[in-house]
Amino acid sequence: NDRAEKFANRNKVKYPKDKRKNKAFDGKMSCGICGSPVSHRRYIQCSVEIHEWLCNKASKATRTDQCDFLRLNQKYLELHFMKALLDIRERKSAFKAKAVRHINSMKLTPEEEVDKGEVLKRIEHLNQKLYRAVDQELNKKGQDSRRVDELTEQIVYLQTKLKDYTDREARVIELGQELTWFMKAIIDIDEEQVNNIDALDPDVEMYFSEAIYTRSIKEATVHQGGKIVYRLELGIDWTIDYLYEEFQEMFFKRKEDLRIAKKLDFLNGPDVQAMVDYCIEPKKYGELHAFMNERKSISYSYFRKSIIRPLLKMGRIKYTIPEDPGNRHQKYIAVLD
Repeated sequence: NDRAEKFANRNKVKYPKDKRKNKAFDGKMSCGICGSPVSHRRYIQCSVEIHEWLCNKASKATRTDQCDFLRLNQKYLELHFMKALLDIRERKSAFKAKAVRHINSMKLTPEEEVDKGEVLKRIEHLNQKLYRAVDQELNKKGQDSRRVDELTEQIVYLQTKLKDYTDREARVIELGQELTWFMKAIIDIDEEQVNNIDALDPDVEMYFSEAIYTRSIKEATVHQGGKIVYRLELGIDWTIDYLYEEFQEMFFKRKEDLRIAKKLDFLNGPDVQAMVDYCIEPKKYGELHAFMNERKSISYSYFRKSIIRPLLKMGRIKYTIPEDPGNRHQKYIAVLD
């Protein structure tokens, strides 16, 4: 029956459709402690959707080799990357010099340039010899084709060597173009949005450049304490001095500020104001609690802690017997402006 079904499902939470997971991180993060992939976890806490990323070994409590990787809030990962982009922009000369050194290291040396020319000549020469050898073999009809195989093997070897050279040359051009694109892309990063603490709110999306992350980051290694080392497609590593502890401090402060703001909004809202208006004539504590419960279900003790005491402190209501707050005949009356 319905009651039995409700009881069986009492601990099950129907999650809303997942829209906040940052898919740009999928498959790109690994644990710097054990080397395992870092994967997404999602859950609901006090009706708030939480997205975290965790090492696969750390998520399995039954493992004997369980990793002690931190659970990292997705907003931290997004903020960390955007701060890294700001850091690169600020230190663009150092970043560009590092990237150019790597690109130059891939260029062919003068000796390799000479060798490349020799390989081309050798391939052309061997192709001519192969053509003649094949022609001879066709005329011999069934005789030994070992000479053709030897020439073919030499040509394949030289073509592989030539391909290595041409691939490096193409990669140098590609990396140069990628560096130009990347340096232009980070110009448009809005520093004010990166540092906007409103983005820490549960219902606000973090300012994050998915396009830059997807295109420029090959891998991100997450170390103890939340240190992240980015391996860029440019072939270099980059990191910044920003750890999870600093983010958590900011995150929990913002959470507390929101709690206080929400509490003040409630105290200044219509329900509490209606209760204050109700006690223009002195009212007992129980009368006020009953009045509020008609509008919002609230416990007896929480009502005292979160509504009565703050209103007394704010001077919106006062005791009728102020010299003896615990008096059993105590009542409350609104303070008129």
